[in-house]
Amino acid sequence: MFMEGLPGRGRGLVGLVGAVMLLMGTGRLTAQNKQLETALAFKPSQADVDYEIADQAKSSNYKMTVERQGKSSGWVVTGPGGQVLRRFVDSNADNVVDQWRYYLNGIEVYRDLDTNFDSKIDQCRWLNNAGSRWGVDTNADGKLDEWKQISAEEASREAVRALVKRDVQALKMILLSQEDLKSLALPSSLEKKVVENLADPESKLAKSASAKGISAKMTWMRFDSPMPCLIPAQQDGLKVDLHVYENSMAIVDLEGKAAFVQLGELIRVGEAWKLARIPSLMEGEQMADSGLFFTTNAGRDTADTPMVDPEGNPEMQKLVDQLQKLDQAAQGGTLDQAGMAKYAVERAEVIESLFNLSKTDEERDQWMRQLVDGINAAIQSGDYPKGFERLDALQKKIQAKSPKSPMVAYIQYRRLLGEYTMAVQEADNTKRGAVQERFLKDLEQFVKSHPESEDAAQASLQLAVTHEFNGKQKEAQQWYGKLVSDYKESPEGQKAEGALSRLDLKGRVLELSGAGLDGKPIDLGSYRGKVVAVFFWATWCVPCTDDLPKIRELYEKYQGKGFEIIGVNLDNSANEVGPFLEQHKVTWPQIHEPGGLETSPPAVRYGIATVPTIFLLDKTGKVVNRAATVVDLKSQLETLLK
Repeated sequence: MFMEGLPGRGRGLVGLVGAVMLLMGTGRLTAQNKQLETALAFKPSQADVDYEIADQAKSSNYKMTVERQGKSSGWVVTGPGGQVLRRFVDSNADNVVDQWRYYLNGIEVYRDLDTNFDSKIDQCRWLNNAGSRWGVDTNADGKLDEWKQISAEEASREAVRALVKRDVQALKMILLSQEDLKSLALPSSLEKKVVENLADPESKLAKSASAKGISAKMTWMRFDSPMPCLIPAQQDGLKVDLHVYENSMAIVDLEGKAAFVQLGELIRVGEAWKLARIPSLMEGEQMADSGLFFTTNAGRDTADTPMVDPEGNPEMQKLVDQLQKLDQAAQGGTLDQAGMAKYAVERAEVIESLFNLSKTDEERDQWMRQLVDGINAAIQSGDYPKGFERLDALQKKIQAKSPKSPMVAYIQYRRLLGEYTMAVQEADNTKRGAVQERFLKDLEQFVKSHPESEDAAQASLQLAVTHEFNGKQKEAQQWYGKLVSDYKESPEGQKAEGALSRLDLKGRVLELSGAGLDGKPIDLGSYRGKVVAVFFWATWCVPCTDDLPKIRELYEKYQGKGFEIIGVNLDNSANEVGPFLEQHKVTWPQIHEPGGLETSPPAVRYGIATVPTIFLLDKTGKVVNRAATVVDLKSQLETLLK
């Protein structure tokens, strides 16, 4: 025997090259077949691996051959179609296997490793479309002890698994440890809050896992979070750059219904993303809190804090220190509503003092932006009742001193957005139409009054998109046209140019190409002669997910008759697209280009403003419906396929 021990552990394949050469040279095919069966019986040391399992009854159709590459040598096992099933590698030429590699559809998806060459597996890696996890088994007992590498998406999935199985050890692997906190060097007040959140994980996990609705049937669907944030060193007392997902959640399937598991903050430590609190099932629509690092109440900075030279201006440094203390106190989560209201006013006063003491236009500009954004956020959170009055006073002050200052328009636009947000929150269904009409008029007046401002293009795009969604195509085309003529080089102008193309698509041949998830090009032109639905979507889009079963049913029914679907995925990252497609049994090809809904080439080319968006094409490639629904597909496919 050249294989020893349990599948996937122990010395595994011993004397591998010599043994196979001997078997092949002496014609001992029966013995070789036996070794092949043994090789195919090997399993990954971890349970959650989706790999190709060979049919032992058809082992005569499988082959095992020797391969060498430099100092490495080993076996490769291939299936009936020539696809690779397994590789067993001796990487250090000691005639003992130290890597066990497993494949799915010919692509390596998982690898067990013996990195210290003691004939025991101590590391495990998920690869390619199986993800990016890299686990370490420090005592080689078959159970992972820490993650050397894990993405935020995968950490969210591990959190859900730990919650369902009440697995404290699995949870601890994705929680910030004392060693992690030491490397992050957080300000003491913030570190204290994190430590409090993570204290007694056993009891907190048990409490979270006992929530109504959680059962073994709850399964992870996808990670849901705003964009990741980079908080730079020296801001708010940080000593190192901090990569954070704030207010993140995992969307789960709870007995056929979508639900949310709150994860809170995910922080990157090295190549691993860790949680700063214990996950819990979200009840109703109420978030537990607004986060550790950025809170709507705190009115966080949207621009970098200008550097202050303490020797050149000690008074400014004193104010910066005061500002940091105010922010740290608010982050602690101990202030009541009255305390937050006081904080909002004090913070605004400190920043305005910094603005008044600044000596350069650049510094004054940055402080004013922070001041305006902070007040606006505090207004919307209900912590600054007189915030609009403060914004008006600031605008008048700047306008009196410099009527053409770009900050006049900057303040006015944010005041306009704040007023609209507050009005929508306070209005019932009967009054929201009037609120929106007022908002559109305000946007029009803003663009007319400040055509050169940095927000004019964005205001124009809001007008165009809102009119389009309201069914007013003529008005939408006018505003899209204005964007193209007045702000052609801006991102909004480019998106508007694409939107005009989209609105005029019916009866025209659709031109579309891009990279697939495997990197290979996909060109719509190669589908001539087929009826095609081009489906713009994203994993975070709930209506897209809701439509998938019906679309898949149509695909299965009509594909054999000449119907095809091309997906255009508009996620910012492709990391979760593959697992999502697999989970929902989606088999049609997918185009994915970087940039997401805002800037990816397909979205810009056709001005895609929302998902799902479906184009339906006839056999000649011409668009017959540029805004198709599932109902449209059902009613039109039979006719188009004849």
